[in-house]
Amino acid sequence: MCRFGAVAARSFLADALRRANFAHEAGQVKRGPYESQPTTRMDAIIAPTRDVFRVGDVLNDTFEIRGLLGQGGMGQVFDAYDRLLNRNVAIKVAWPTVGCVAVRKEAQALAAIRHPCIVTVYACGVHDGTEYVVIERIPGEALDTHIRRRTNGGKPFLVDEALDVLATLADGLSVVHRAGIAHRDVKPDNIMLAPSGRVVLMDFGVFMPEFEVARGAGASGSPAYMAPESINGNIGAGGGFLVDVYAFGVVAFELLTGEIPFPGATVRDVLLKHMAADAPSVRERRPDVPAALDALIKQLLAKDPFERPQSMEEIAHRLRKVRDTRTSDPRLRTPAGKINVDQSPRGPGDPARTTQTRARKP
Repeated sequence: MCRFGAVAARSFLADALRRANFAHEAGQVKRGPYESQPTTRMDAIIAPTRDVFRVGDVLNDTFEIRGLLGQGGMGQVFDAYDRLLNRNVAIKVAWPTVGCVAVRKEAQALAAIRHPCIVTVYACGVHDGTEYVVIERIPGEALDTHIRRRTNGGKPFLVDEALDVLATLADGLSVVHRAGIAHRDVKPDNIMLAPSGRVVLMDFGVFMPEFEVARGAGASGSPAYMAPESINGNIGAGGGFLVDVYAFGVVAFELLTGEIPFPGATVRDVLLKHMAADAPSVRERRPDVPAALDALIKQLLAKDPFERPQSMEEIAHRLRKVRDTRTSDPRLRTPAGKINVDQSPRGPGDPARTTQTRARKP
């Protein structure tokens, strides 16, 4: 049963809509894998029409700007080339009207984490008075692109493929959480799949140290993936991690079914369902999904955060337990399909081209 009644949910929802500035309703559209679908942020703004850097600019005589990878309410991410080390990198910078604090905090947080699932921070710098961060350039495609292409092509992710991706992502999030950080915007658009099979969690632009989450940061995240307590601003001490757990459940549901669990014609409809509607069953859409995996996803999507698994380590363990059960029984194990990534050349030294197709969600 749902914890919130319809009347209470509508009251919470009205307050959440007043507190949050929904960037996509204002016409803001992010593009690219480094800044993808619109995100609900208290400080979201309409992006300026002029790029912070121009193609051909060379930052600190080292980083040559080659193009725009993506942009959003917080800033832009550029494709760049490191002339000293002869490698492709990405440059992240905040809009002048936003300021550099958010980007700098993100860089400092990521620099303290070392894990294959987390993008590497190379350096920080200042160019013409504008601070920027140099990060790892991940070739490949966002998970959202894979889901749309495979679903539309009638070849959704195999159960074992999904288990591999989810278990790896859970490992990455567990490292982030152990560092005392809540990501707060986990979604397929922010998860990259590299040609090597590497799974990388991107865009920590709305992350928050766990000790700050309970101070009332307001609604933050993408509506299709927001936990009920994030919508109503009722995140308790230590609750930021459980917001990520809920979003992880939405990602798991979408990875297996090709659709989000709580769709709606408007943002209001989506948020109301998050707060009041029962989580649907994956097995009703995919009978080949193990009952244990279906049960786990339902638990991840629990309205009450204390009814969810309390750590990503626990989630990773349960996912691998399901996978190992299937591995030990050849009747259940399906042949792993290759996750194809567009690898046609984009420029000198660039091993892959990132597809930037996006399916818009409320």
